Amino acid sequence: MVFFKRRKDEVEAVDDDFMEIIRIERVVNELLKRKTCGSRYGLRDTESDSVQPPPSATSGGPPMMAIELDQPTTTPASSAQSMHNNSPDLDATLFYRMSCRFLDPYLEAIYQEYCLLHWYARARNVVCLLILLHVVFFLVYWMKDEPNIGKNKMNGKDLFAPNYSNPHEYLQWAYLLLALPYLSWFDASSPFRRRWKMTLTFILLLFMTGIQIWFAYMSQEATIRFNEAMRLTQTEEGCNSTAFLNMDFPLMSLNLYSALVSTGSVFVILVGATLGVIFHLDFPHVVSLLVLSIVSLTCVLCAYALTPQAVLLTGITFPGILLCITCYYSDRAARRAFLAKLHVEKENADLQDKLDAAEAMLMNDPACDAETEAVNGTLKSKHLQVVAIPFADLQFLQIIGRGASGEVIKARYLGTMVVCKRMRREQITVSSIEHFREEIELVSCLRHPNIVQFIGASWDNCSNVCMVLEYMEQGDMHNVLHSALGRAFVWSDPLLKMAVDAVQGMLYLHSQEPPVIHRDLKSVNLLCSATFGCKVSDFGLSRRYKKDLDALTTVVGTPFWLAPEVIRNERYGIGADVYSFGIVLTELETRQTPYHEINETGLKVMMRVARDGLRPSLPNTCLPQRRQLIEDCLRDRPSERPNFVEVLLRLQGEVREEIEADAERFAQDRRALLRQKAMFEHACRNGGYQLV
Repeated sequence: MVFFKRRKDEVEAVDDDFMEIIRIERVVNELLKRKTCGSRYGLRDTESDSVQPPPSATSGGPPMMAIELDQPTTTPASSAQSMHNNSPDLDATLFYRMSCRFLDPYLEAIYQEYCLLHWYARARNVVCLLILLHVVFFLVYWMKDEPNIGKNKMNGKDLFAPNYSNPHEYLQWAYLLLALPYLSWFDASSPFRRRWKMTLTFILLLFMTGIQIWFAYMSQEATIRFNEAMRLTQTEEGCNSTAFLNMDFPLMSLNLYSALVSTGSVFVILVGATLGVIFHLDFPHVVSLLVLSIVSLTCVLCAYALTPQAVLLTGITFPGILLCITCYYSDRAARRAFLAKLHVEKENADLQDKLDAAEAMLMNDPACDAETEAVNGTLKSKHLQVVAIPFADLQFLQIIGRGASGEVIKARYLGTMVVCKRMRREQITVSSIEHFREEIELVSCLRHPNIVQFIGASWDNCSNVCMVLEYMEQGDMHNVLHSALGRAFVWSDPLLKMAVDAVQGMLYLHSQEPPVIHRDLKSVNLLCSATFGCKVSDFGLSRRYKKDLDALTTVVGTPFWLAPEVIRNERYGIGADVYSFGIVLTELETRQTPYHEINETGLKVMMRVARDGLRPSLPNTCLPQRRQLIEDCLRDRPSERPNFVEVLLRLQGEVREEIEADAERFAQDRRALLRQKAMFEHACRNGGYQLV
């Protein structure tokens, strides 16, 4: 248990140790001084104006020299891109041609330290697995009997019976003399940490040589017993001695067991070399391992007077060469990946340093306390305190969208992927914070499968005021419809499902008391799940509508989705959302932005919509019931438009039936076409038709 606990601690400390190396060495800009990008590395061993690595970064590994950088020629971002674009040209200036090692010894030392942190503990696990499999193989071999042979009832256990009085039996376990100390001594003072790749090479070499000697010894014992059995068989009554001698069974048995030893040894050699690649040994280590194992096999065959099998020994050449090529390119690729990670981590470290400095300045800024008090005072309400989330519990990952007043950030909250809508600091005013509070109070009261789930709100000062919502994997409907996947969608699946989901979400909003008018319904504000289920989002412009008391007159929303009465600055109500949904239906039908075929400014298009009755065009493939529903939703007079109850009934009724009937007709036509094609091909084969 202590072993596994320390192993876990080592793995968890890998990233921290690597970041420590990155922060100290800062060698990323050295790539830019190569022959293709400038001059050679600006590295020199100095005693002043340089940073020495801490003991934690160098313990158990090669000592890293102090590094001093010259002035860079380009930015880190451009150098990372150029490394990918010009990797063949850079290889000649980065690596030795034969060994794949870095030309610069200091960079090579840092790479070996990186390998120590990343692969040392994992290599120990693989060695444990190797020992376990060896023990299992030995137990199976020792316990399993083979079918009896002949009258003497000899079996595989008799031929290959263990004989622990013979030292050859123990040679297969010789590698444990080095493997066990390697596994048990894993702290910073271990002598194996410094040369762990060389240690693994010797462990594998001892393993392969021991197995080869064990194979040869077992085959020698089996040959002696086989020849003895043949001699006894020759003396039995009824045996033709002359024919028996002419068959030369001793020579046949010698060739048979020599082939067995060669085959098993070649297999073990390839397994050992493959383990070397798995251990992430350097290319010279793997080549040395292959060469020494082949030399040891030759010595074993000679020592035990076995007949070398030329075909089998030659058979190792092809896979051995392939293994060397694989190791060569994998070693070089690993080193290039290390350099790329060095670039990224160095840039991240620089950004983190700047962020830490900015946070320190912000925390020491007297205005920060005033901002915090102002935000807390504006957002002070019992309802908001219930849905408040500690800002420290949010882990921001990446920005996935930006707007005029804020940004959308993918984040993690208590292990769950979420989305945070954070306000821009420069856009924050007292009125905007009050508007933010009103949106939270509205959204927090909405619960429906087709409404994006509100998780909570979080704030600490003007820099961090955000709303936390559920994360939708496929993004918004607009991006889905304009993607290659969306252009292949059909109404039977999943376009009708997306439309029905959006209607159900809007019907829930209009069913509230008083009704909630979205006022900005469009494909961008309809989010899709992994299965392309649709949910309504973005209630920043939504308002509760009291029909008997007031009517909305403010012109808000996105121009191409605005209802004509909104553009004309007339009184409007829930019918404006129905019109916007009609525009969404045209997007589902065309997979294009509304009015994409009109080459006019947005203002002129809006004027034509309000005065001339301009509407988005529909393709000829639009079925009649669907076309009629879209036209009804886009009526100029709100009273002539259907409400969302009627829209839902028509989508789930006549529109669905029309889509299913059209799909059935298409399937029938396709089957008829395939049937005609099969009949025509059959007639051609039978000579009924002649092709000219």
